[in-house]
Amino acid sequence: MAEAVVADMNEEKLAWLGLREIYRLLGTSDGNIVVRLLLQEESIRTNEIMAKSGILPARFHVLMKALVLCQVVDRKVHDDRGVSYSISPFGKNVLELSEPLLGKIKEAVKDKDSALLSLIQRKG
Repeated sequence: MAEAVVADMNEEKLAWLGLREIYRLLGTSDGNIVVRLLLQEESIRTNEIMAKSGILPARFHVLMKALVLCQVVDRKVHDDRGVSYSISPFGKNVLELSEPLLGKIKEAVKDKDSALLSLIQRKG
């Protein structure tokens, strides 16, 4: 019985770590720009995203690899060996579920006496 509880705790911890990694990527300016561009168009080729976002190739490829590994973004290789990206169904779900939460956080940090704002400023 205790082993099952520990196993459940480990699974939950891994899930929280996965969620933290997803939000860490989406919270960067580069990650946010890429996701916003992908939300505007169903599928965008690599060169077009890099041109629109202004992200340098080395940073872009590392970011996209991480977003694909987190299953937020889908990657498709075409016959001409070009690559395009789109928001995955899981990524759309994460973003839809995050919008109300982000709205509440935005409201909370508007208050200059907010403990959350203080914490963010200390870590920032």
